[in-house]
Amino acid sequence: MTLTNDFYPCSSLPEGPLLEPLLIAVAEMKLLCFEGTQRFLFESMQLPVDKCVHQHLLGLYNQRPCYVVDIGVLSRIPNDAQWREVRSLLGHVDDFHFNLAGRATQIIQWDRDHRFCGCCGSPTSLTDGDRSRFCHNCNQLFYPRISPCAIVVITRGEHCLLAHLMATRDALAKIISNVFIPTGYHVQAEKNANLLLQSLFKPGKRNLLVLAAFN
Repeated sequence: MTLTNDFYPCSSLPEGPLLEPLLIAVAEMKLLCFEGTQRFLFESMQLPVDKCVHQHLLGLYNQRPCYVVDIGVLSRIPNDAQWREVRSLLGHVDDFHFNLAGRATQIIQWDRDHRFCGCCGSPTSLTDGDRSRFCHNCNQLFYPRISPCAIVVITRGEHCLLAHLMATRDALAKIISNVFIPTGYHVQAEKNANLLLQSLFKPGKRNLLVLAAFN
């Protein structure tokens, strides 16, 4: 596997000629790897898939389109490949490829969970232009889940900075903020800090900041 972090996440391909795509295969939340290795990026000729198989563009990997495909049946794999839990890659691949594997499995899980509308039960369809599924019966949109990627504590010596939200009656002061990012996106620590500062000091934001000593 090429050790590189040249990856541009996107849900639609840019205009112009493109190189041959790379494929990541997922089934029942397991990742297909070359046997005896942690390599999970397949050439299209190495992993023939049916046109009816659900696939999603993850982004451009070294200028090559990178798709995740939902094989769905664990038995349909090449002879030189094996299924592995994503967690088993931890510590055996670099952070970039581990994040890419996590992004692939999460996108497939989102697609499986929202093929039918959670409000009316009607089938949903993929939308053009962004990564979402749409219910034509009740006009609901379903996007991949956004989860906290960091919990931030600001410290000075033996003190930490807490906040009390003025709009609530809860007297408990809490740590400042979570930083949220879309599924699979890689955000560096300095970018997390910038996001936190932007959310902290928005004009008109009324939070009471408290310095509290560690117990």
